[in-house]
Amino acid sequence: MRAEQLIRTEEELDAIEAQVLNAASRTVEALKRLLGEKQPLRAFAEMKFQMAGFHPTADRPLNLIEQINQTFTCWPHCVPLGGYCRGIQPRRRSGSI
Repeated sequence: MRAEQLIRTEEELDAIEAQVLNAASRTVEALKRLLGEKQPLRAFAEMKFQMAGFHPTADRPLNLIEQINQTFTCWPHCVPLGGYCRGIQPRRRSGSI
């Protein structure tokens, strides 16, 4: 696993954004199944201790809590960088994603 990744082109940035969004989508689908099948504390335990999620930039399973942490470590860097690559002036946001 790489702790950092050099992004050289807009296409590389687009690929990372797509990976992060794909991992989030896969996990949301898994959560729908998990929440429908498990008792509440078992569902929580599976989210924390099992591989219920997916790494945002590597195609491998990850526990859900760590996926959330990794996603929001990576994603805030993609958004302003995307604007920079596309010639858009970054703007401050009011706390929403």
